[in-house]
Amino acid sequence: MIVLYSLVATCTILSILLTAYCQTPPGYQPSSWQHLNVQFGHNEKIETGTVLTPSQAYYKPHIHAPDVLPIYPLYISFMIDVEVNHNGISTSMLHWYQPDLRISDSDGLLLNLTNNGADYVGPQPPPGPRHVYVLLLFVQPSDFLFPECYSRVFPISIPTRVGFDIGQFMRIAGLDEPVAANYFVAGNPTPASTPIPRIWTTSMSSARCESTDIL
Repeated sequence: MIVLYSLVATCTILSILLTAYCQTPPGYQPSSWQHLNVQFGHNEKIETGTVLTPSQAYYKPHIHAPDVLPIYPLYISFMIDVEVNHNGISTSMLHWYQPDLRISDSDGLLLNLTNNGADYVGPQPPPGPRHVYVLLLFVQPSDFLFPECYSRVFPISIPTRVGFDIGQFMRIAGLDEPVAANYFVAGNPTPASTPIPRIWTTSMSSARCESTDIL
């Protein structure tokens, strides 16, 4: 575990110089050196930065932990669209949150049988530039409790999922840096019927968590 977390930290520190080796998009944080194996349906496991059609990623993926991860702790996964243009505001959107994942077999398949988390929603990018979808895997702390101030993410809708701030969630929930990651790209080839809003600012939706100093 010491070696594993050292690699994670090194990827974070050197991400500007060695982005090609990280498993997240260039400049994106949090990041990880370790490749998270992701498989949609019966297709091959995707490589970092694979281009998919929205239909290929319509259903929840199978995720496989790297061999270096221990089998005994629980894990938490997220899938986040990190390139959302919401009325000219650059932000992110949560597509999937799954806690209580356990490594189930020699192939590293991660399964959950007890907690539905925030249901998976496949890519639905509007016409325009492709969107980037990041998958992150974290060790779940033994005393982990889901922050109630984030309960708005459970219903499936744009207002409840848009603006999700993974950095704030990590601080509130006590998560360390991700232990594995991957990302893919998906777009909508349909011509836009109206002009695409020009991005003029960046914003995240901060959850109000009374038990912390973080708003």
